[in-house]
Order: sequence, then structure tokens, then C-alpha cells
Amino acid sequence: MNWNGFNIMHNDVGRINALELGITSKTETAQPSKVVWLLGADNFRHEEIPVDAFVIYQGHTGDEGACYADLILPTSSYLEKQATYVNIDGRPQQTRACLSAPGFAQDDWMVLRALSEELGAPLAYDTIEELRTRIAELAPHLIKYDFIESSGFEKLAHSTNGQTDLNSTPLIENVSNFYMTDQISRNSHMMARCTKELNPLKQFNFKKDQQTWITH
Repeated sequence: MNWNGFNIMHNDVGRINALELGITSKTETAQPSKVVWLLGADNFRHEEIPVDAFVIYQGHTGDEGACYADLILPTSSYLEKQATYVNIDGRPQQTRACLSAPGFAQDDWMVLRALSEELGAPLAYDTIEELRTRIAELAPHLIKYDFIESSGFEKLAHSTNGQTDLNSTPLIENVSNFYMTDQISRNSHMMARCTKELNPLKQFNFKKDQQTWITH
């Protein structure tokens, strides 16, 4: 039976594809960053941003990250672009745009492509097809749509020969508010109402008329 009962769900699901491509945020530098680029990043510790850093926010909803930005680059949402996502099963899936992006919003890769040209190091793709060809070179499994790669956990289990030290610390729920787990739901009036009426912790945070209302 090819079944695995163990899985890990990341707090910030948008980072999974970055990890799949080998992109991490860990840097070893003695000097604080002069420029901080928040690529759709809204769940972070703001105290880690240097006080004198120039902060660029690239995203579509304008949540926590946009509040600290000196420059905002608007991008299209998941409803407004062709994209590749990996669901919680680890299955790559492809989407198509069903709405037009408002104003001057562009797809994320288009913004990065334009930036690379301004920096004198243009990326080697100009279309979504060329971009996916590059993805196939870096991470071939991300274009195997609706296919689940083997996790390799069974090999890890066999490598220990049953000799493991299990921690007796009980598992705790890591999500304090089920109705507001991402930047979209945090800006939803419906999710704010669900939080207020159904969440026992009575925490909600939603935006109205460019003001953020927080109740505890």
C-alpha cells in the first residue's frame, strides 16, 4: 500500500515553492540590509527590518508587509494570473486567469523580469511558457501537474531501524484563528464576522475605509 500518514504543513504556504526552488531567507552578513524586498511577505517579525532600510513590498492585498513599505509594487492576485501552485498534498496544480488585474498590477514574474533588466542582468524569459521551461530545469517536479512525488519519509523510517527517541511533548494547535490565516482572509469582512461570532478567542482584524480594526 503506497500511503504515508505523516505530513508537514507550513505556516506560510507561499514559501513552499520558494523552498522547492532552493530559495531561502537565511543570509550570513555582518552588515544590516539597506534594502528589504517583501515578495508577498506579510507574516514576519517587523523588528527584524533594519530601521534605515528601504522597504519594497510586492503583492496584491496590502496586508502587514505593505504597512512597512516605502515602495509598493502592485501585482495580480491568484484570480488574475496564470500560475503554478502546490496544494497541501504536494500536488502541483496550474491555474488560469478569470479576472483582469486592476490598474497597473502585473504578474509577479513580470515585475521581477522588468527589475532584472533595469539592473543590467535580464532574466532569460519573456513569456509564461519560457518561464515554465526555466522552472522545469530547476525543479522538474513542479511541472508534473496533478502528480504527487514520493516524500521519502519511508526511507527515513527504515534508516533508523526503529531506534528513535520520541519526544513526549504533546502537539498543540498552531492556528489561533482558523478564519484568518492569510492576507486575504484577514481583509475579509465575512471572515471577520465568523471570527467574532464563532472563534472562542474572539480575535479579529479586518480593514474598513483604510483603517484596521482589531478586537481582542
